[in-house]
Amino acid sequence: MRILLFDLGMESTQEVKQALSGQGYEIAADTGLTVEEILALSAEVLITEATPSDLSCCGVISQIKASPDPQIPRIVMIVHGGALERARGLDLGADDVVSFPFEPLEFAAKIRTQFRERQPEMELEAKLKEALKREHLAQVAVEALSRDTNTRPRSWLMPAILGLSAAAVLAALVTVISNAKSSFRKRRIASTGLRTKAASRKR
Repeated sequence: MRILLFDLGMESTQEVKQALSGQGYEIAADTGLTVEEILALSAEVLITEATPSDLSCCGVISQIKASPDPQIPRIVMIVHGGALERARGLDLGADDVVSFPFEPLEFAAKIRTQFRERQPEMELEAKLKEALKREHLAQVAVEALSRDTNTRPRSWLMPAILGLSAAAVLAALVTVISNAKSSFRKRRIASTGLRTKAASRKR
């Protein structure tokens, strides 16, 4: 279970590591990485921080969420502020937002939640890879059949194999897209709720 601490301040890094110590996580810390470099590290959860003086992580989050790579990490943002700042972080695309300073036990529970929500995504990615592999094998089989002159009476097998493999890939893609839309709706609902709370407090 890999976690990347990206552009965290020294104090936040210490607090995060202390909150997650002894839980079996492989934690790496780095700064100034490009989106490609972040994705290459294959972290399952990325923890980043936005401060009034440094909002560079906001652009990185947007780029990661827009990446066509299916194995993007879950993103937890640490902010210095209250409900309004947390709502902005969710609007940017973060999967969860935590105000600093935070309660270590609660923070650790939030990270465990991200890994639980990441698991179905990983399973869907595996199914998609398997479907693509089957499609490739089907294409190889079709090419072998087309080269065999003795298989002309069974020529109906070729479109049938291709049709089944295409259906498997389509089904996997629909499931992945549906899951992504559901996750986006949850973040929007949470963000709206936080903004409403912040507005009511100002009144």
